[in-house]
This record gives sequence, structure tokens and C-alpha cells, in this order.
Amino acid sequence: MSETPDARTSTTPLARVEEPTRSGGLRFGLYLKLILAYAVMILAVYALIPYFILRSEQMELLNALNAAAPISPVLALQRLFDSSRMAVLVASLVNAILMLLGVLLLRLAVRPIKEVSDGMRHLARGEPVRVVTVETGDEISDLADSFNWLSRQLAVYKAELAVREQELERRVEQRTHELSAQQQFSDGVVQTCQVGILTVDTQLRVTTWNATCEKLLGLSQADAIGKPFEEVVPLSQREVLAAELHTVLATGKFTSHTEFESNVTRPGTSSARWMCCDLSFVPLRGEGQKITGALLTLYDVTERKELHMQLSQSTKLAAVGELAGGVAHEINNPLAIILGNAELLTEDLGEQNPLTKQAQTIKRHALRCKEIVANLLKFAGRTQHGSGPIDIRRLSEETLALLRRQLELDNIKIEETYAPGLGLIIGSPDELQQVLFSLLSNARDAMPKGGTLSIDIRQSGGQMGVSIGDTGMGIPKENIDRVFSPFFTTKDPGKGTGLGLAIAHTIAAKHGGRIAISSEVDKGTNVVLWLPLAADQTPMAAIKPISGEPPRASPQRRARMRILVVDDETGIRMVCREALERMNHEVIECQDGLQALARLGDGTYDLVLMDLKMPNLDGAETLSRIRQTDQSTPVLIMTGLIDEDMLANVPPGSFSGILKKPFQISELKSWIAKFSTASVN
Repeated sequence: MSETPDARTSTTPLARVEEPTRSGGLRFGLYLKLILAYAVMILAVYALIPYFILRSEQMELLNALNAAAPISPVLALQRLFDSSRMAVLVASLVNAILMLLGVLLLRLAVRPIKEVSDGMRHLARGEPVRVVTVETGDEISDLADSFNWLSRQLAVYKAELAVREQELERRVEQRTHELSAQQQFSDGVVQTCQVGILTVDTQLRVTTWNATCEKLLGLSQADAIGKPFEEVVPLSQREVLAAELHTVLATGKFTSHTEFESNVTRPGTSSARWMCCDLSFVPLRGEGQKITGALLTLYDVTERKELHMQLSQSTKLAAVGELAGGVAHEINNPLAIILGNAELLTEDLGEQNPLTKQAQTIKRHALRCKEIVANLLKFAGRTQHGSGPIDIRRLSEETLALLRRQLELDNIKIEETYAPGLGLIIGSPDELQQVLFSLLSNARDAMPKGGTLSIDIRQSGGQMGVSIGDTGMGIPKENIDRVFSPFFTTKDPGKGTGLGLAIAHTIAAKHGGRIAISSEVDKGTNVVLWLPLAADQTPMAAIKPISGEPPRASPQRRARMRILVVDDETGIRMVCREALERMNHEVIECQDGLQALARLGDGTYDLVLMDLKMPNLDGAETLSRIRQTDQSTPVLIMTGLIDEDMLANVPPGSFSGILKKPFQISELKSWIAKFSTASVN
């Protein structure tokens, strides 16, 4: 947009009328006229002097006559009037003529001055001025010429000023339109900006409130403008913001805050939602750089914060998964050794030996550890489970097993109620177990001094309801609507992320379900997870792609097999050797894949028992090399962790089954029986 030059900056001079020239020398016309007029009037006065002299002489004569020879008064008066009549007539005539002449001369001298004076009066009042015509050739004539020049000059000035005024008005109007357009543009930007913008004056009264503020804070512009900041801003941290605005007004310095967290209360209600914003405080300055107010911008980063926290939580869960995988591998191997030796010890001692009970106790707790590790792997998502029909009771029991010991230590009593004939639900076991774990953990945390945790599962109207109750502190009524908000937590700092129920709510909705909460302060909380029943009531276990269950043993078995046991754990090899030799089989041990390949090259074997995770050459690569030269020898994989990454490198169809660590001797015997039967056939 081009700039229009301001009329005040114009240097173009106004047009000038040529000033009249005057002849040099002195002129006394006006003075002579005035002197002559006054002289004539003085002569008129002197023309009466003879009359007064005559009158005086008459009075003297009358007095002398009265003194010398008194005569008749009438006669005396007659004589006096006769003698003065002519003098009076002459004096009066002369006086009148002289007075008339003086007035005419005075008027002749004054009239040009009056014309100039009238012209000046009209000029002063801004009225149209006619040309003053004075042709006396004297000073008044010069004054009239100067006045006429001045009036013409002013007329020219006035005409040019009128033109300039019109130009200025045009420019002002144009500039006004430009400013109006700029103002409309600025208002449009402010109103359509996706950043909340509000301004306050020095008294913290709201002067601007854009549409994004209406959306973020739930208050209309009409309800906010002109009102105190702390009265209209529905943020729980508004006192902090007001203090910051006062600081900005006092110091005139720009300040900002990133990821400022606060709760937004809906006008007229007690419900609130969590919000996270980036804030900027900017001082507003007027004439003379005087601070006239402050501007506050609110950039809503709630979603970004939620995504960041969810990503962080997912990263933590992924780390937990990796840790669980490593822990499972490191724990399952010792558990396999403990469990195997406990079973072998039980066989050696016999039922009558008093040490058998201790051996059975070792076995029982080893199996308990096995279950805990298996549930941990399920929770961490390190097991293969797709989406399908699920036995919710079994899933609930598995999840509760992860927390049972901790609940007992916290003096929390567990009450379980399962309605008979429960059907199956449809969904992902891993995700639903995460929901159950979150609900059970919250119930436990609500009872720091102990209490009762109840689980009640029953069907109703095509839905499965999982009710989890506690006798804890309860949730205030005003917080019920907020418990599903991300990052909302009533726990102490560091004891909760506020994501558990939010994620649980999302997973429930994903499965076509919902979560209902009822609570009473100091009495407890009851949470019900509602999920739709599955149309297909076939248990998911029946459709698992990989089974770790051993087959049933056949009565026809081969008496002796040559078996190669490949595992980097010495204890695992020893347990396998002891168990297999008791079954009258020949056992050869190898501690890695390279040794196994060398042994296989020296002779034939009826079966290979091989771990997947080994140093030097892992099980997947070893199996691949075996199948390059030997397609017939069965291979039974032994592993404490099964996931897609581990099986991805194993050639399809290259192995006959999976024996999950820690395994019982009975499981090993069932697998051996299968292969010995196959050898016989």
C-alpha cells in the first residue's frame, strides 16, 4: 500500500498577488482636507463675533441713553433691533455657509476612510469583500490599494487553502479507510488466531477477548469485556496470572511460561478440565511510551502435552517390556533348574521321606514364580496374543495374581465373586489386562491403611460387567468427571502419572465398552468395566498359533533314543540329562550352536533339544544350518521367552514344537514320548 504524503509536509508556496507600487514622495491631500474643513468650521465660529460685538455696543448705547436722556423703552428697543437686524442676518448667513462647507469638506475627507473601514470589517467577518475604490490620490487611496491587494491575496490564499483542505480531507479519508482496513485486518487476525489473545488495562479490566479465548475458557466476549481479569478467567491458577500481569505493568518487561498447567472450570458448574498452555505476557504502550495495559496470549498445548506424556508412558512400557523379556529369560532358566531338580528330588526321595514335603514346597513356589513371570510377560505385551474371544474370569485371576502378594502385605482383604456360566468377551488380552491392572492398582492405592478389595464379575443384557470395589478414601463428587482426564491424579507427586484411568477409558471405548464410577468420600469407590459379549464363544486358547502344551503320550514308545541337548546354561543341561537318562535315553550335551553343528556332523540323533538365545551362534541360525543338510531330525525348541522378534528368524516349519521354560519333568516326558512314538512308527 503506497504512502500518501501529508499536507503538512508540503513545501509548495501559496500563490502571491503582486503588491501595488506606490509613487515616492510625500502627499498631504488628506491632511489639507482635514485642515481646510476644520479651518472653515473655525471661521464659522468667528463669523458670529461681529454679532456679539454689535450686541455689546447696543447694550452700551442703551445704557448711555437711559443715563443721559431717558426715552421711551419701546422706542429704544426699536432702534436697537433695527440697528442689529442686518448684522444678525449677515452673520447667520455666513455662519451657515461656512458650517455647510466645513461639513462637506469633513465628509469628503472621512468617506474614503469609512469605505476602507467597512471593507476591513467585512474581511474580518469572512464575508465577501468588494473592491474599495478611492481615487483621491492621497494616503487613503494608498490604504485602499493596500487593502484591495490584501483582500485579493487573502482570496487567493483562501482558494488555495480550500484546494489543499479538499486534498487533505481526501488524504485523511483515504488514510482513515486504510487504518480502518488495517484495524479490520488486525481484528480479523486476532479473532481467527488459534492462539487465545486477551488484553487488560492498568486496572486489570479485560479489554480484548478473542474467539479462541471463548473456546479455551468457555466464556463469551460479551461476558468478559470490561470485567476484572480474576473475575472472568476460569482458571484455577488465575491468581498467579494476575500477579504476573501486575509485574508486567509495573516493570514493562516481556515474560513467558511454557507448559503452564491449570484446571478450567466451566462457568456455572463445578466440573473442570485440565489444560496446558504456553503463556506470553507483553506490556502495551501508548503515547510517550507510557504503559497502558498488558497482552496475554494462551497457546493450547494440551494435546501435545498429552501425546508427549503418552509417548513417554509408552516408552516406559516398552522399556518395561524389554526389561520383562530380559528378566524372564534370566529368571526362567534358574526356575527351570530349580523346578527340574525339585521334581527329580521328589522322585528320589519317595512319598514316605520327610524331605519330600520340602521338595514339593520348592516345586510349588517355583511354579508360582513361573506364573508370575508369565503374567508379567503378558502385561508387558511380550507374548503372542491377537484379538479374539477371552475368558474374562481367567484374565482377572491372572492379573490379580500379579498384585496378590502386595495386597496381602498391605493388609487388604480380597473378595472374589464370579457368576456361574460366564461367557466370553471379544478383545485383546494384553490391553484388557492393562485395564484390569490399572483398576486394581487404583483400588489398592485408595486403601493405604488396609481394607477390602472386591471383584465381582457377572453378565447382564449381552454385556459382561467387571466390578472392582474398595473401602478406601473415596473420590470427591467434583472430581468424578475429571478422573478420566489425562494427567489428573489425586495421588501425591511422584506416585502417579494420571494416565492410568485415561488409558483404561480409551481401551474400553476401543473394545466397544465403557467404565462407570460411583464413589462416596471415606466409604469407598466402585468401578465397573462393561464389555460386550463375543459372538463367537470359542475360547481364544483354541486358536493360538503356537502351542507350548505337550502332546499326549502314546503307549507305543521307542525304548532308547539318542538326544542332543543344546543350551548355554549348565544347570538346564544337567536337569535334561538326568531326566532323560532316567528314561533310558542317551544324552549328548552342547553349550552353543557351533558345538551342536559339530556333533551333528559326527553322527545321527533322534531328537535335538535346543535353546534359542545362546552365545557364539544362536538357536535360529543353528536351526537354519541344520536344515541345510538334515531335514528329518526333529528339533524341540526350549525357551523362556516367546515373541515375534525371536521367531521371525526361525525358518518356518523347521522345528517340531516349543518347550517353555521353566518346564516340569512331566512336560518333558510327554514331548519325549511323542518323538519316541514317531520313531517307532
